[in-house]
Amino acid sequence: MLSAANSIPTPIYIYILIWLDNINDLQWLAKIKQERNIKILAVPTAYQIREYHSLRYQEIRQRYIDTIDIHLTASQFETDCQKEQINAAKLKIWWSGVALGKNNPILGNKKCICYVKAIPLDTALITEIEKLGIQCSVIHYYQNMNYNYFDWKEKLQDVDLVVILTDIQETQGIAYFEAWAENKPTIHPKGLCPYSSNETSLEYASMEELFEILKQYAHDPKKFLKQFNPYEAIKNNYTDEISVQNLLDIINENTKS
Repeated sequence: MLSAANSIPTPIYIYILIWLDNINDLQWLAKIKQERNIKILAVPTAYQIREYHSLRYQEIRQRYIDTIDIHLTASQFETDCQKEQINAAKLKIWWSGVALGKNNPILGNKKCICYVKAIPLDTALITEIEKLGIQCSVIHYYQNMNYNYFDWKEKLQDVDLVVILTDIQETQGIAYFEAWAENKPTIHPKGLCPYSSNETSLEYASMEELFEILKQYAHDPKKFLKQFNPYEAIKNNYTDEISVQNLLDIINENTKS
């Protein structure tokens, strides 16, 4: 409502969420933004574009970086990577939530998933893990190899934990979240998942450390697993609903500024 005849109404903005690598949509939005009250939020893909498609990222950044009102990043790690290119005031952390799975009971069945990401599969390493009396299922997420999401989700139901084998620094770590949402802790390389905690994970800095952890697990699986509570970590912090509310909070904050 207007309090006086000459009062200026508060503008109403339409917020549009867009993948940063979508050049056609960015061109269209840059044009209509000159004529209408819209604000553009770029979803967290900038780090991956810069690392794996650097020329394309540079083109997008140079042509459209000022068109975007809010640059969403998946973690503090990704924010730090962007600070040299983007005004820090425009950077907001927004991670993707996951659907809460089953609060699966501790099985203690000496079964794990070896989730191999972005590196060749080392079958000798898998064999060595199995020599500890641990049965391994393998999910290999590498280059153009077929990755079956439903196979991953199904395998999660029948294991105690997930061993992550990778050298990739995660901007968020969706696969980690998905495992935790099914009450499956992860054992993964140190420092590569920005959201891991004592509730969800143990980290290893070498293969020797990994095998020491797995020996503890194999010795008494149920006792080992009782130290974790990954389902509650997701339920209390990282669900789809919480993620959506966080995005609305970012939009409300931007509207007030």
